[in-house]
Formats: sequence, C-alpha cells, structure tokens
Amino acid sequence: MAELAKAPLHLDKRYFYYHLAYPTIEKFVVKTIGFYADVESRYDYEHGMRFSKTRLVYQPVKDFFTRYIRKQGYRDGTRGFILCVLFALYGFMKWANLWFLEEQANGTTASVPLPKPVLTKPLNE
Repeated sequence: MAELAKAPLHLDKRYFYYHLAYPTIEKFVVKTIGFYADVESRYDYEHGMRFSKTRLVYQPVKDFFTRYIRKQGYRDGTRGFILCVLFALYGFMKWANLWFLEEQANGTTASVPLPKPVLTKPLNE
C-alpha cells in the first residue's frame, strides 16, 4: 500500500477537461456576487446568523489578504488581483444582504425588498 501512495498518478490527456466556470467578469458578478451571495445570506439568516458591522468590514478584507497574499494570488498578476477583489466583494455582499434581511424582518427599511435571486442571463453562453 505504501508503494501506491508514492507512485504519481498520470491520466491520459483524453480525460482532461478544460472547465471555464467564469469565462467573463460579468458572468462571475452575476453568478457569484449577484446570486450566490444572496442565497448564502438567506440561508445564514434562516439558520440564525445575524448581521455584524465588524464582519461586514473585516471579512472582505481578510478574504482579500488570504487569497492575495497567503494563497499567492499575486502570482497571477492583474487577473489574480481582480479575482481576489471580486471574492472580497462577494463576502461584503453576503453581509450586506444579511443586514437587509434583518432590516426587512424588523420593518425598519424604507427601500424596496430584495427580490428572490433570479439569473437574468443564461450562464452557459
């Protein structure tokens, strides 16, 4: 068994799949920041998580530095920087949506309620 663990695994090229989850920045923003941040904040709200101003500010900054410095996103140049900023914005939007859900529940918001998440464009274009 120890010999199997040491042997590298090489797959034939016919098994490789080039996956473009986010071929454009627009698709990333619509899917991740627009849709997933809302879904996650609704899930968190329904399971008892509450808004925190500290986390609204701290979490996106922490996420950016974790991805950019610790996980070496800087090695991808401008692309890495942009992705790290977008993922930090995702964290910010999750907490902002959570705040809005609480405001709605308390009846203290005067603005229009958040609609259910709906994708406006097909993501597989």
